[in-house]
Order: sequence, then structure tokens, then C-alpha cells
Amino acid sequence: MDMNEPGGIMIAVITFRLRAVWARSLKDKRMIVSSLLTRMRDKFRVSAAETGSQDAHQVIEISAAAIVPNRAMADSVMDSLSRFAEENTDAAIIDEIREIR
Repeated sequence: MDMNEPGGIMIAVITFRLRAVWARSLKDKRMIVSSLLTRMRDKFRVSAAETGSQDAHQVIEISAAAIVPNRAMADSVMDSLSRFAEENTDAAIIDEIREIR
């Protein structure tokens, strides 16, 4: 099935890199990551995980993915996730990558 046809599905993927300069240990980082991922999953019904930089205590990389029916919904979900990440953590977003598959 072509993803651009009505009734097709798409996968929206957004990856954030955040910097938490006040995190002094991996334990501090885990508290931030765990809380943010749980709240993203609960609020947006997305699949979300820490996807990189696991050994760097001040850098957080998380990704979220959602199955959506069209590009407009993909953009909407990713916009909402971006706002949520910015508003719900003290860590600064240093990079954001968006994909629609």
C-alpha cells in the first residue's frame, strides 16, 4: 500500500538531544529520562526510549515514534512532542531530528 494513498499509514519519528548541565551522575540523568519518557508515553500514546548517549551524564538522547494516518497528523504529533519536551524538563534541547517513514 502506498503511504500517500488514503488509508495508508506513516510512522512519525522524532529524536531529541538535550543537555542537562546540572546532572552530576548517570543516576541524575536516569531520573530525568525515566520521568520524561513515562510522561510522553502516557500523554501521547507513543513508543519512546533513550536511544543514545547512555554513558554521557549531561547529554540525553531520546526518540519517540507514532503510527499516524497522514503527514498532517505526523507533523502535529511531532510538534506536540517538541513543545512537551521543552516545557517538561530543565534540560535544554540542543538538537531535534524529525522523520516520516
